[in-house]
Amino acid sequence: MSGVYGLSWAPNSPVVIAEILKWLDFAEMKLTLDYINDAGRHRFEIIASRTPGRLNSLEGETLT
Repeated sequence: MSGVYGLSWAPNSPVVIAEILKWLDFAEMKLTLDYINDAGRHRFEIIASRTPGRLNSLEGETLT
């Protein structure tokens, strides 16, 4: 189900969160953790910055 601006109402993946962060003017984002736990729940961690270049030294997948 998508809502206003094509964003999902239930943030359920890194892609959805990245779109929300872009809409909030974050310049860059990195996915630093992504797995499904023993209970079958998707867990992930995204680090974001409004200042370009601030995450250059951080390891992780760059989200665009």
